[in-house]
Order: sequence, then structure tokens, then C-alpha cells
Amino acid sequence: MARVERAADIQHQGPFCNARSAEHRTLITQHQFVTEEKRAAARRHRKSPTDAERRVWAWLRGRRMLGLKWRRQQVIAGFIADLYCAEHHLAIEIDGGVHESEDARVYDRERGEIFVRKGIRTIRVSNDDCTEDVLRAILEQWLLNGGTA
Repeated sequence: MARVERAADIQHQGPFCNARSAEHRTLITQHQFVTEEKRAAARRHRKSPTDAERRVWAWLRGRRMLGLKWRRQQVIAGFIADLYCAEHHLAIEIDGGVHESEDARVYDRERGEIFVRKGIRTIRVSNDDCTEDVLRAILEQWLLNGGTA
């Protein structure tokens, strides 16, 4: 099933509000140094998504689900998030078989720690649990809880 990682010190002001300022939200992804290698990797991932990523993007793109704006393969602090919603500091990671190797687990753990330090919560969904209804339920519950698990 899905699990959410979040920074413990983030305070929310209601179910659809983010206590962070718009300036802070954009600073997560703007004005960061991104190597050409990471930029190219993100581009490659966008051009050849997994089946699960393709399905999820079809449900989320263009604010189709709950009016949230998402970015695919967003580089943040040198790591690539499968999907990122800047408005709510929320990343979605779609975990397939590639995440089972020890190297992938280390990368995922490091990325998760960096994201938490930056105030980004991560929802992890396995390929097997990746349906439109499940994703909608997870996001609705997340929003109703004020952006917490």
C-alpha cells in the first residue's frame, strides 16, 4: 500500500492550505543548480515512462485529478521525483521492480531524507496498487488531513 513521508515540523492551516509561502514553494525547484546529466536523465524518464507512470500521468496531467498541478520527473536537490506538486510540497513515487535492488533502496532512502529536510512529503505507491481509484483516495485523504498522512 502507499505510505507518506513528511517533515514532522510542518504546520498546516487547513485541508487545502499550505502554510509555506509561494516564494518558498518555488524556491524548491527554481534557482537550483541542475547538472546537464540530471536534466538529461529526467528528460529520458519523461520520454520513456513505465506503464504505471504513463497511466498515472494520464490521470494527473492538466489538473485532471482534484485540480492539482503536477510535474513529471522533477529534479529536486539532485534527485528526480516521479511526480511533484509544488503547491503542496508533495511528491509521488511509483515503485516498480527496479526499486527492489539494494542500490535503489539506498537511493530512495537518501532522496526521502533530503525531501523531508526540504519539507516535501512523499507518497510511495507500488505498481500493483497504482489504480486511478486508489490514487484518488490517497490524495483526497491526504488533502482532507491537511496535507498529512
